[in-house]
Formats: sequence, C-alpha cells, structure tokens
Amino acid sequence: MPVMTELEFKTLELRNLSDSDAIALNTLFNLERFERIPEDPPIPLSERLADWQNIPTYVNVESFAYFQEDRAVAYGDLGFELEGENTHLCGSDISVLPEFRRMGLGKKLLENVLRVAKRENRTTLIFTTSERIPSGAAFAEKTGAKRGIENHMNRVLLEELNRAMLQSWIANAPNDEFELLFYTQDYPESELEAFCELFDVMNTAPKGELEINDEKATPEKILEWYNQRKAGGWQRCLALVKERSTGRFAGFSETGWQPNRPHILGQWGTAVNPVYRGKGLGKWLKAAMLEKVLSERPEINQVRTGNADSNGPMLKINHAMGFKPYIANTDWQLEVDAAMKRLNMK
Repeated sequence: MPVMTELEFKTLELRNLSDSDAIALNTLFNLERFERIPEDPPIPLSERLADWQNIPTYVNVESFAYFQEDRAVAYGDLGFELEGENTHLCGSDISVLPEFRRMGLGKKLLENVLRVAKRENRTTLIFTTSERIPSGAAFAEKTGAKRGIENHMNRVLLEELNRAMLQSWIANAPNDEFELLFYTQDYPESELEAFCELFDVMNTAPKGELEINDEKATPEKILEWYNQRKAGGWQRCLALVKERSTGRFAGFSETGWQPNRPHILGQWGTAVNPVYRGKGLGKWLKAAMLEKVLSERPEINQVRTGNADSNGPMLKINHAMGFKPYIANTDWQLEVDAAMKRLNMK
C-alpha cells in the first residue's frame, strides 16, 4: 500500500501547466471519469488544455495535487468568481484514485482548499458527489457538509425518444404570438443585452438548501464562458422564442456536443420567462431544438441533461420525451469556519 512519504505535493496553475503535469492531471481525471461513466470515451488532452487555458478572467482557480513520481494520484481545487452576487461562495472538487484512498489525502487537500477560502473571505464551499463513487458522499458527511440539493443526469436514448410527441408539440406551438429563432454561430453582439435578461431566468431554477444568490448575467461573462467552450471544440445550438408584438425574448433552450464524443448531445439550459409560462413554449423549444439538431447530426444516439429532482415542471416535460434517471448526484454545502473547527485547523 502506498505511503504518504512517497508522494510529492504540488500547487498548480491550471492556465499554465507544464506538459508533464497536464498529462498527469488529464490521466487522473479520466480515471475518475471512468468510475462515474465507464461507457464514455476519455477526454483528450487537447480538449482539457483548451478548457484550462481559457478559464474566464472573472474566475480564480487554485489547485493542488499529490504526485507519485510523474503520476497524479490526488487533486483538489477551489474556484470562485472575483466579483458579483455570490462572493461568499466558492466551488471545489477533490479526486483521489481508488488505491490511494483512506490515506488522508482527501483531508489534506480539503485543508488547503479551506485555507484559501478563509484567505479570500469565502464563507461557504459547494461541491458535488456522484452515486457511482460512494466514497465521495461518505467523505462529505465526515467533513460535516450538508446536502444542498439532489439532482440527476437524465438520459434518453434516440430509439426511446418520443418523436411523434415532439412533432405534436411543434405543430401546436403558438406561432401567431411567437417567433422561433436559432443561433449556431457566435452570439450576435447586438442581442447580448437581451440574452442576458433571458439567461437570468435560470435564477428561477430550484436551489434546494444551497445558499446561492440570484446571479446577474453580463455580456462579458457570457462571451468568456462561450469562448472557453468554443476553444475546447464544443459546438452548440441556441433556440429562442421571441414575442412578435414586443420583440422581447420569452424563452431559450441550448444544446451542445463535442466532436470527441459525437454520439452524445448535451441538453444545457432551458428556461421560459415566468411572464410567458403556460403557453407551451418550453415544449416547443425543446422539441424544435432536438428535431433540428438530430436531423443535422445523425451520429447522435442519446441526449443527456441535468435536472434538480425538485424541478417538477421541467421533469414532467423530460419524462414525457422519454428521459430516464441515469446518474444521481448531490450538491453539498460546507461552512468554512465550521469545517476548519471540525478539522482542528487554526
């Protein structure tokens, strides 16, 4: 069994990794990914590097890892926005290879994360665990973290997708009141402010017990997030409905796919402004989006999306389409001061 003295601790800068450290981290993350989703292919180093090198400038990430020679065996990080509505929060991820668990590496990494959080005056840490790695939830409970919200990655296989129903949703859409638009290229600068107002509707999604404040989208943030995805090779399609009489956007749905995994379509955000709910816009957006993308991407054989288990209205639509629970996840919340006290940190 490995011992702690055999390991080297490193502080890392994801935006500027050495070649050897980048390879080691990508290998570690793909091994952890295999635990969660063994049926998926590994993520290529080029994609991961593009993601790291294009972390938005409004986000700070501090990372730590343990190495056994040139092999990364455990990793932890802390990420947070430098300004905005949630400057009390930070997000974290801790991964330890199975053969290196129960050595205290997770605890050591958490201590480093907590020190940075305290230094940055962050009071609350949020992180996610997967049912497919039970040690994650066990570790969360030991730290004193509380369950914030339960959610699932839901999936529909193409042969199980109710295409006839999708066609009926499209046929019954309120075309007289609303116009359907698609964007598959860069966001048009002239529409960015309107997009921000629309994307803010995502604040109405369930938060459970998580102490997250509503966030305000800005053109700068949208563009940096999009450019990070674009640099990594992601392609996407954005569908919107616009009220004909006012020109106001009423709802959106966005999907994305990665050429490195061309058979998987990710259903990203979908939201309808509360003012326009009850008109079937969410069904129209989802149905029209899928019909368009699937007709253009015959290699897709499944669609995946993430939903809070408490998001009844969206789950009702998804279940009608054929989505089924695929992987259960939990978002946890950990109070920094309480955790430091529990770990006897000064």
